[in-house]
Amino acid sequence: MKLLTPLVLALLFSCASSKKTPPPYACGPVMNQKGIRQTFQPIIDYMELKPGDHFADVGASSGYFTVMMSTLLTNNTIYIQDIDTTCLNSRQVDKVIDYYSKQINKSLRSVNSFHLILGNTSQTNLPENSLDKIYSNGSFHCFSEPDKMAADLYSKLKSSGELYIRDNFSTKKDTRYCDDKKCGLPLTPVDTFLTIMARNHFRVEKNKVFSGYPIYKFTKN
Repeated sequence: MKLLTPLVLALLFSCASSKKTPPPYACGPVMNQKGIRQTFQPIIDYMELKPGDHFADVGASSGYFTVMMSTLLTNNTIYIQDIDTTCLNSRQVDKVIDYYSKQINKSLRSVNSFHLILGNTSQTNLPENSLDKIYSNGSFHCFSEPDKMAADLYSKLKSSGELYIRDNFSTKKDTRYCDDKKCGLPLTPVDTFLTIMARNHFRVEKNKVFSGYPIYKFTKN
């Protein structure tokens, strides 16, 4: 499940209400540059993404949010990672990249380098010890083997690398479920989440709420 801001939800409703203009790609919402900047520039600033960084988005579907973010980035190596080949395939990702290249009137492929990475339930298949930043939005509660995934994410970061996880969480006393109809999975209690990360050698640095959902920053112990 990708967590959506109110702005994205409004755009989704607008797209669903219009039958005249088909969406430019099959998976995910569509946003203009004003909406992209309002939504993603604060997240990019929070992660301190810099030109030259190697950056991965884990659980990114067809990379629609990843590519939106890339319109605000320069000279980055970007990994779009997921396990669902329905959306994560070159045909769908190319449509997303082509759409936002046209929107900014510049080839995003000439600005950043994009790589598609197909993982599975226990590993991302991202390159080892090579990433400066890893970001995962609304996906942690979908991990069927969270300890294995946490250990895998640890192994993909450089020694100075940082992991950012944004999700909706429950508590041990309040079991809640993902409100996406395609998901419906129980949300991870925040204490359980932090315990999993700690036993896989991550140190929590800080967290900040963006559009109602926290982003936790982790570094390697």
